[in-house]
Amino acid sequence: MRPRVALVLLAMVATLLAACGNDDSTTSTTTTSAEKESTTKCAGCPTYGEADTTITTAAGDDFVIELESNPSTGYDWTAESSDTAVVSEVGDEYVQPDTDLLGAPGTQRFVFHPGGAGSATLTLRYARSFQPDDPDARQLSYTVTVT
Repeated sequence: MRPRVALVLLAMVATLLAACGNDDSTTSTTTTSAEKESTTKCAGCPTYGEADTTITTAAGDDFVIELESNPSTGYDWTAESSDTAVVSEVGDEYVQPDTDLLGAPGTQRFVFHPGGAGSATLTLRYARSFQPDDPDARQLSYTVTVT
C-alpha cells in the first residue's frame, strides 16, 4: 500500500511543477522603454523632460512629458493644469525600466492636449499620496503657451 501512496504523491508533485513552468504563450506583456513608442498614446509626439520648463505648441498638437519615477517607493507623479481650456492631461502611464534590477526607477509618461490659444502652468508633483506633508516631495512647473 505504501508504494502506491508514494507513486500518487510523486505524480501530484510532478504535475504541480509542470504547471509552474514557463510557458511562452503566457509571458507578461509589461511595457519596456524600448517598446513604448509602439505601445503608448501619442507615439511620435514632441517629448519634453524635467529641464524643458517652457513649452510652446499649436492648439491640437498633443505632447508628452516624461519624468523618472519609482512607484516601489510609494512616490507617484500627478499633474495639474492652471487652465484646462488651454492644456489638459489626457493620460499617463508608467513605463518599466530596461533592467531586471528590483526597485530600479522607470519613466512616468504624461500626454497633454493643448485645446485653445493662451498660456497655462502645468504643475507636476512627485509625492506619496498617503503622506500629504512629505518634506521630500518634489514639484516641477512648466509654462505652456498654445498658439
